[in-house]
Amino acid sequence: MRCSPLIKVIILYWGGEITLIDFNSWSLKAQKTFWLRLGYAAVRRWNLRLKGLSWLGYTHNAVFKASAVGGDYVLRLHPPGRIKAPQLRSELQWLRAIRRRTSLMAPFPHSAVIDGEERLFAPIIHDRLPPPHIAYASLFEYLPGAAKSAQAMSLDEVFRIGMYLGKLHTAGQFMPPPDFSRPRLNWEGLFGRHSPYHPGENAHVIQAGQAEVFEQVARRLQTAMRALGEGADGFALIHADLLAKNILFHQDVPAALDFEYSGWGYCLYDLTPLLWQFKGERAADYEGLEAALWSGYVSIRPQADAEREWLETFIAGRQLASCRWLAVNHHHPAVRDAAPPLLAQRTRELEGFLDTGELQRRSKTL
Repeated sequence: MRCSPLIKVIILYWGGEITLIDFNSWSLKAQKTFWLRLGYAAVRRWNLRLKGLSWLGYTHNAVFKASAVGGDYVLRLHPPGRIKAPQLRSELQWLRAIRRRTSLMAPFPHSAVIDGEERLFAPIIHDRLPPPHIAYASLFEYLPGAAKSAQAMSLDEVFRIGMYLGKLHTAGQFMPPPDFSRPRLNWEGLFGRHSPYHPGENAHVIQAGQAEVFEQVARRLQTAMRALGEGADGFALIHADLLAKNILFHQDVPAALDFEYSGWGYCLYDLTPLLWQFKGERAADYEGLEAALWSGYVSIRPQADAEREWLETFIAGRQLASCRWLAVNHHHPAVRDAAPPLLAQRTRELEGFLDTGELQRRSKTL
């Protein structure tokens, strides 16, 4: 995730002096109060007869359930610096294509009318945001269904998720418009200087010994990526963050949520978030879960069997990306205390992968 600039807000005017306080030093409650107020302002762009907003999630983005007369929606707010307008527009264009061209379930983005023009997202201007004082808001269909924890998923449900990913990587592809802009999640895109996972000013959170381990794992993944290449068959538009929390089930049919990390990447990488989570939360029956996901996937995309030898390396690469995510988001109240011990534990797990070729994971999932 891209490291956003420090957010500063004006909170005092005392004796002619304006005092600036770093937003990142606020408590979680204070930050959420601010975003909730901004959410009420943002949702007006869609002319809903709003009943109220309730929290769905808050780590890097603020996400709300918007209850309105006639139905429910999901409102997502991006802080300044999190994403550029062309990339957000392209994410929403792909989501619309998925819903219009396939039977796959994914959130459908609703347009806002701004200055007489239909737009896929709305800029929200607020003087307490950093220059240029703009956040981005997008509104989605609220999908029916319920999320299941990684612990609660059955083998059949995992098989269906595999099928979903197989269809996403085949029927879910489309011919993007000329201005389409999503990141390339190849080696440079995941671990290079311009990666959304680059820790930037938070690089100090990663200790020297940890950085050495991370570099070795990154090189292992680079070898795997070079072996696979970036041909059209195995390198496509992928979700890139399909953890259990981003999957709903409605009448046994899975739906994928939160395409914010989506981009051009290795199809194999798209299987790793959930498998990585299973390694930590379902170690006792992991082998069967991996087999179920893989069976569902190759039932749609059988050519992936030739890639399976690299799967464990890609799972370790996902663990490395999660470590860098912890550093990027170290300023967040929900992350800052958990990050140091998690980084230490996950580094030891990656050392085990380097020694054995297999990732044994016990660290918790945030």
